[in-house]
Amino acid sequence: MPELKQEIRLWVSSGCGNQKNCRYPYEKVVSTTEDLKTAVAFDHTFISFKSNYRNEDNFEFADALAVDCDNGHTDEKDKWIRSDDIAMAFPDVSFVIYTSRNHMKDKGSSVARPRFHVIFFIDRITSAADYKALLKRVQDYFPYFDTKALDAARFFYGNADCEITVQEGNTNLTQFFSEEDAFANMGEEIQEGSRNASMFKWAVRSMKRYGNTEESKKCFYLQAEKCNPPLDDEELQTIWRSAARYYKKIASQPDYVPPQEYNNPGPTKWVEPIPFRKYKMEEFPVDALPADLADYVIEASESTQTPVDMAGTVAISMLSTCEQGKILVEGKPDWREPGNTYAEIILPPSERKSAILNAMTPPINKYEIQYNNRNAAALEANKMQKRILERKQKSIEDQIAKGKAEPEELQQIAQEIADFVELKPLQLYVDDITTEKLVSVLSDNGGHASLISSEGGIFDTLAGIYTKNVNIDVMLKGYSGDTIRVDRIGRESECIMHPALTILLMAQPSVVSDALSNTTFRGRGLTARFLYCMPDSNVGK
Repeated sequence: MPELKQEIRLWVSSGCGNQKNCRYPYEKVVSTTEDLKTAVAFDHTFISFKSNYRNEDNFEFADALAVDCDNGHTDEKDKWIRSDDIAMAFPDVSFVIYTSRNHMKDKGSSVARPRFHVIFFIDRITSAADYKALLKRVQDYFPYFDTKALDAARFFYGNADCEITVQEGNTNLTQFFSEEDAFANMGEEIQEGSRNASMFKWAVRSMKRYGNTEESKKCFYLQAEKCNPPLDDEELQTIWRSAARYYKKIASQPDYVPPQEYNNPGPTKWVEPIPFRKYKMEEFPVDALPADLADYVIEASESTQTPVDMAGTVAISMLSTCEQGKILVEGKPDWREPGNTYAEIILPPSERKSAILNAMTPPINKYEIQYNNRNAAALEANKMQKRILERKQKSIEDQIAKGKAEPEELQQIAQEIADFVELKPLQLYVDDITTEKLVSVLSDNGGHASLISSEGGIFDTLAGIYTKNVNIDVMLKGYSGDTIRVDRIGRESECIMHPALTILLMAQPSVVSDALSNTTFRGRGLTARFLYCMPDSNVGK
């Protein structure tokens, strides 16, 4: 069992593959590869945390720094990073490589490739900020390490079948970067013991600036004159070839800037800056509305002295209320969307939101009243018929129980009740309502309804009592037309096959801000379903 250059201190959990676990109660100090393999068979971390609870705020210290290399930068095998590349990039540095659980396995859409962790020995760090800074520096220096694993609460999944490679050097990562800093400002001589590493760094630095050219090679040999004692030409050529191989991998990175472009950038390609003054929005496309409705929108806006955006957005919602459930919009042969809309007009108080709503809704209010008046007698007759059937049902049940009626009579009444269709008054839109009642309104109206309000109270209701299991499914399914099925103890079951819900809210910025900040609304896609209108205020104009 090969010994390690230095002891490695790590903390392990009792399980393997548990992403949610934060407790690492077992401290292990390993000095052989066999002991290390036994330890990393469990989920583990190389950081000591207070109370053994993994959290950046609990960071105590670390004697080692571990990073990931998943080779996700390319699918070309000859460009994959291996242990030799790590040794080349960090010459004379001691480190340990052990393969991860997905090593040489297909992972998602990525084909099998080398995937491993690298443990660097470091001087003890007692600050989470310093630890993250070192992680960032390592990744900047060697960009093939995982950019998503740069926090100070990092853990690694266990792998009982890992393969371990030990690279013995004479320095650790902390000292390496100290020498790197000194190298950037080094004097006239490169002393024995640091010549190869220093010249390798200088070769790579020259190629980054000039490419693999004669100019960069000339700089390299000029620098070699500072070596004391001098390196022979064969050794220098070996260093140059190693640096060239490493530089070739760097140059293959997608975000690599070639020397000719870096040194001669030409005109800066900036996007047009956004001025600090308030951005001028495009005017509302009134002409897109039918001619008569466009004229009405303009006149209503002029009469109420409000932005035309308000009346235009309300007009779209009124049209949606009238046609929802009657049409589908076909983007292409296999893609159809319902025509109902969700809209939100955002303005501060005293912007005459109610005034414009009152100017736009009378046609719908008038139609609803006329329809219910025209069908008032039929509605009342329907109620009476329902009461009669209920009495007949009760009567026949009593007679059957007493043996005074035939089963055929019961069957006849049961059929009449099954055939009965209850009529409800037309209710085209609602305002102050709960989500449970909204389902009932949709059911009573043949699956169609609108929520129209001059306030954003529904968001206040949902955000304030969501923890009490308010169901927002009706808001989600009413938009896309997905079937709504509700079964609750104490109420009749409801099934709406193709719901179509229109929503128009006129809310203050603070209400909308709270809604957009609600992780539940955002995570389930509720806020993304809305068209947002934020017109310029006309107050004072």
